[in-house]
Amino acid sequence: MTAAPVARIVIAPSPDLDARIGRRVHEMLWDQGMRQVDFAERVGMTQSAVAKRLRGELGWRSGHLVQAAVALRTSVAYLIGETDDASSAANPGAYTETLHGSDD
Repeated sequence: MTAAPVARIVIAPSPDLDARIGRRVHEMLWDQGMRQVDFAERVGMTQSAVAKRLRGELGWRSGHLVQAAVALRTSVAYLIGETDDASSAANPGAYTETLHGSDD
């Protein structure tokens, strides 16, 4: 008996989505008075990589999005444009727990 083939989901890079995320991150940096270099340190990137992502020249990986949401105290849903409410579902504690493990 042969196993059924496993379906693979492939998400193609989307320059439009990367640009949208970059605009939203940039707006939040501006609103919060956070410098790119400080944001870069918080999310584990170089300032150059942040600048390229803000311009839509580099893609945002899922790990970057989670770290950006934590640093900016917002949700991934806001960053990718699923909601226009920057505070919706924003629970940095949940994201931090995911990144660093729970204390339980």
